[in-house]
Amino acid sequence: MEKLDHDTEESKKESPPEAGVLHTVRTKVFEQRGLLAAFLASLCFALQTVWVKLMKDAMPVVEVVCIRFALQGMFSLMFGMFTKMSILPDSKREMALLAARGSLGTIAIGLIYFAVYNMSAGLVNTIVFGAPVFVGILAWIFLKERFYCCDAILMAVDILGIVLIAQPPFLFSSESWSDSKKMELFGAIAAFCAMLLAASTAILIRLMGLMGTSAIKIVFYYSIIGTLLPVIIGIIMGDWVLPQCGTMRFLLVGIGFMNFAAQSLSRMRLLSPSSHTSPQL
Repeated sequence: MEKLDHDTEESKKESPPEAGVLHTVRTKVFEQRGLLAAFLASLCFALQTVWVKLMKDAMPVVEVVCIRFALQGMFSLMFGMFTKMSILPDSKREMALLAARGSLGTIAIGLIYFAVYNMSAGLVNTIVFGAPVFVGILAWIFLKERFYCCDAILMAVDILGIVLIAQPPFLFSSESWSDSKKMELFGAIAAFCAMLLAASTAILIRLMGLMGTSAIKIVFYYSIIGTLLPVIIGIIMGDWVLPQCGTMRFLLVGIGFMNFAAQSLSRMRLLSPSSHTSPQL
């Protein structure tokens, strides 16, 4: 016994101090995994927004949205099959929430891509990622979360910032009603509507998180609805083109993969019991 105690004490003395530091770092990262997932998701969303901007003169918005969701659905289905995860809804209420999340999210993505086509991608992201302010009101109404006075102040500041970004000519006399200005104004309105829809989808995802719905299941049904709706709209409009070989097709695959990664990361964060409600598309 004395020999064993002696060996244990020697092993403790011989253990390098870096081991304790690495253990502390791993513990801190695990505790803040929600924040890390949100950061990585935002990075993926930013990359796909830039790539969508590069597709402006090559393909219509409806087709980009359709291919984006088709690839995202393929990646989610492959992941679900690899992990043997069930993708069937557990109840009618869950199916209704999945359908509502998919419909609102698809419309929001279409509006965002339209805005990116007609104004700066950075300004579009600035508007859309102001959605957490509006999530506070919806969370207060539907999830019974607290809504503070500072949230109302932030909402007013956010709306003021959107007005300053759009600079409508009826408020800014220095601006003229040129065609480019009209399209930029329409893009700002589309981004604002997308922000409201993003706030609504965050509440739906949080409700499904309370029900125990997996992140992959949410992404999969979101992808199915996001593929079917643009197909119907594209057939009605007759606005379809074949993607060019080379760079354009690689960009489309990259957009689909980045969205799958961003969706999975953001859902993991929102479904975490300790997470704060925030929107991701």
